[in-house]
Amino acid sequence: MEEFSFDVDKIYNFYHRYIKGHGIRAGWATLEDQINSYKEASSCSAQIWNNFGNVLDVGSGQGHFMQFLRQERDFTGRYTGIELLDVLHKEAVEFYGKFSDTHFIYGDFLSHNFGSDRFDWVVSLGSLAVKQIPQNECDLAFCRKMINLAQYGVSIFLNDINYMRPGRLEEVPELATHNVDEFIFMIQENFTTSKIEVKHYPDAQSQPTMIHIIL
Repeated sequence: MEEFSFDVDKIYNFYHRYIKGHGIRAGWATLEDQINSYKEASSCSAQIWNNFGNVLDVGSGQGHFMQFLRQERDFTGRYTGIELLDVLHKEAVEFYGKFSDTHFIYGDFLSHNFGSDRFDWVVSLGSLAVKQIPQNECDLAFCRKMINLAQYGVSIFLNDINYMRPGRLEEVPELATHNVDEFIFMIQENFTTSKIEVKHYPDAQSQPTMIHIIL
């Protein structure tokens, strides 16, 4: 199977611009957006956090999702985060590297070799938010690797084009958008799943979308 690679420089530059423009170093526009995304990423019906032994956070930023899972979801297993931006990786290590059962990787998810490691759940809260060419092949390669690493399921954040407010794409150049129905069809065509749960938030007409793929 031919390997696919992200345009790493594009992702790196996108988040550097976004962070600089919003003044939020972790890559979130607001603290409310961050917490809402954490809540939705950890609210799938198949997630039993106090039974999970390990989780992988793709694009882990400053590592705050680890703290949220520990405090709000009673997760006591091993947390692994992989982050592309050096400054965010260093801050994650500074903030949380001292905690046991916590591991931070600096690198690109698609090119990183996880060896024999597998994870009960795999989460991505922004890696598919930057345009790639070709987008469909990128999405498929990314989902294939997440699903191959997951035991029970994965959670993926997307921007739903059907609920994008006017002017948003002009405000944030290179922001990736998806037709969520087409994305789900792609998942069903290529992978064996038991269920897919979709949630737009903070309300049903919102652009932010969490897709839970239950294996």
